Amino acid sequence: MDKNITFFKSKRGITMLAITIFVVVFWSLASIINVYDNKAVGAVFETLWLPMMAMLVIVPLLCVVFWRNEQWHFRTLYPICLVLHLIMVLFLVFENTGK
Repeated sequence: MDKNITFFKSKRGITMLAITIFVVVFWSLASIINVYDNKAVGAVFETLWLPMMAMLVIVPLLCVVFWRNEQWHFRTLYPICLVLHLIMVLFLVFENTGK
């Protein structure tokens, strides 16, 4: 086993983290601001919401598969991606329950 696994060794891990951050930022902004105040922002949101919804499911599954291929080492970026997705999904689910 390679004991010198670093966080930024895998380009796949960096790519998955970048996609995760993009999805988290997209859904955070969509829930914080009213996207329909500006027509251009609303159009971009309407164009991207379905692919971003798919990414909420696809990216964590890919992270689990890639993490398994790395033999479940915690010094990879895949657990960070999974935790970010979990926090984002919990935020989306419980955001409107208090209103």
